[in-house]
Amino acid sequence: MIAQVGLLTAAAVVAVTAYAVSGDWVPWLWAAGTLVVLVLLGARQRWGPAWTAAAALVVADVIWLSAMPWWAWLLTLVAAVVGVLVWLVRGRRVPATHPSVITMAVVGVAGLVTGMVGAVLHIQARAEQAAQEAAAQRQESVSRILPHSPTAVADYLARTLAENDPTSTCFAFTPEAAATFAAAHGEPDCESAARTLAGRIDNPVDYQNNFWVPGSQQDFDGDTVTVRVCDIDVGSTGPRSLGILIVEPHRGGAGGFEITAWRPCP
Repeated sequence: MIAQVGLLTAAAVVAVTAYAVSGDWVPWLWAAGTLVVLVLLGARQRWGPAWTAAAALVVADVIWLSAMPWWAWLLTLVAAVVGVLVWLVRGRRVPATHPSVITMAVVGVAGLVTGMVGAVLHIQARAEQAAQEAAAQRQESVSRILPHSPTAVADYLARTLAENDPTSTCFAFTPEAAATFAAAHGEPDCESAARTLAGRIDNPVDYQNNFWVPGSQQDFDGDTVTVRVCDIDVGSTGPRSLGILIVEPHRGGAGGFEITAWRPCP
């Protein structure tokens, strides 16, 4: 009976640990299916409920461990060592003070500590990977929303300023460029500076229609483009200069461009 309980406990500990780390619940279905088959085959009557349940859990453990790293196998070995110790000591086959029992206990404790450290590091690595993937997805989403050409960035600024949408205007700036833009306009932040410029637009529709940056005011240097939005012919509809924009591809990789640096027009 002691051996049965020891094996069942060890199999259950491995199963719970493997599930908590992997998050894969499918092996539980295998365990349930195995248990049903064993019961139908009469294993419960021949082996007893503990052996039958342990056999079903072992099937799930094997499935989990087949895809698990070294520390999972180490924890399995520790569970096996604990089971053997319980069987030896409780069955009075070997005294608890026997050197072999003490050695196995020390090895078991060392293996347990090492395995748990490995499990914690694995969980932390998975959390960091998930955070990196989430950040990459956010960056990709931002890149999809941003203008998809350097010239379109200038048009985007003109449109969002005409619509008096400072949040969208500043969306096209990196934090560093936004800070420079705000300071140059004597404002505490980018949105305040955008509101100041938007307030100088008398006719939003005509401002957008007349806004056009000539190709001669765009300098290409690989992926970096300098767009000089200076003295643009927009009549009297609004500000003629929005600054010199250093435009580069957004790191999200979905084709968007952003303003990575800003300088005032001379």
